[in-house]
Amino acid sequence: MDVLEPESEKVKGEASVSPLPTISEQTPGKGPGILFCDDSYLSLLYDPWFKSGGATRQVVAWVEGLTRLGVKVRVLGAHSKKEFFRRRANTILSYDPHRGIPKLRYIYIRAPGLIKGMVQSGSKFVYYGIPSPYAGFLGLCAVITRRRYVLRVSNDIFVDERARRSFGWLRYGWFQLGFKLADHILCQNDYQFSKLGERYPRKVHKIRNPYAGTLMSQAATFGARSYVAWIGIFQHQKNLPLLLQIARQCPEIEFRVAGGNDKKLDRTDRAALEQLKGLPNVRFVGFLDHEGVCRLLDQAYLLLNTSHYEGFSNTFLEAFSRGTPVFTLRQNDPDGILESHRLGRVFAESGEISAGLADFMGGPAAFEEMSARCLQYMREHHDLATQAAHFWRIISGDRP
Repeated sequence: MDVLEPESEKVKGEASVSPLPTISEQTPGKGPGILFCDDSYLSLLYDPWFKSGGATRQVVAWVEGLTRLGVKVRVLGAHSKKEFFRRRANTILSYDPHRGIPKLRYIYIRAPGLIKGMVQSGSKFVYYGIPSPYAGFLGLCAVITRRRYVLRVSNDIFVDERARRSFGWLRYGWFQLGFKLADHILCQNDYQFSKLGERYPRKVHKIRNPYAGTLMSQAATFGARSYVAWIGIFQHQKNLPLLLQIARQCPEIEFRVAGGNDKKLDRTDRAALEQLKGLPNVRFVGFLDHEGVCRLLDQAYLLLNTSHYEGFSNTFLEAFSRGTPVFTLRQNDPDGILESHRLGRVFAESGEISAGLADFMGGPAAFEEMSARCLQYMREHHDLATQAAHFWRIISGDRP
């Protein structure tokens, strides 16, 4: 892998199993403008079934929200289909990702393409959504073009020693450079804010994830639901062995698993996946489109999250928007919102989850209360227009 290759969201970011809601054609806005750098956004425009991560889901929401507020928004990315994107006013192609010699193309293809795209956009701000070695490279291009650089933190592992262990010394140096060159660092939760605030106190901000999907006016009742949903890319972060353990301990509960993998699994995860496929109470539904994910959550008693770690899971927001509670471990509850707003149940130990599921299935009372609170929470805390306006005030100091 190239030292500065754009980081894979499906490995290091929060993973999605579905294409995003339809990305609307954006009209030119006004003002200083912002340029979002995201190859996956362009891939989604070209192929709605492209499997993207949580960072791109946020870009889609920011683009939609800021455009509605009249901000001039552009998206810069690499893609080989020039004719397709030539008709789209808000997209700029930086370079063809298939051109050039892998070890040298950053010098004579990628850097010039990114710099040209930043200048062409006319934007004052440049945004990137994954702290990574590539974020340092983009930061240098932003400095060269005199743009203000905005870096969004997509996962808790990027703010502590786990980042150092994830990258070799050279890639870690580029990774750190991204934070150093950023004019604004946007965090998802208090843990990220406190860790980065110690090093960069004057440029770290916390802002909730935006949500661009639809919000149900009234959720399906307990009696209209029939299974527990699990959604995610099959990878180490998502903790398939724990899902296997819970499914075995709750044979009377049906589990529907949405997702898949496009990377090789380690031995432990591969074994857990094969055993899950053999359980009679587990049904795999594959990769789903956005409507499919909504239908899955509409009929689920709850969304089960078994991850080793998260940042702020966008899948949680999808579940809340359908009035579906979330069950997970304490390390995956950002800022304690699940507990404080009573949007599901949070467990200190993985061994407690099975008993918690059995208790929850005992009757509709707990579900109906949680379901109503999920919808209320989304209305009050993740409204797209409100979050987009807050985002713009943070980076520009102005109201859009």
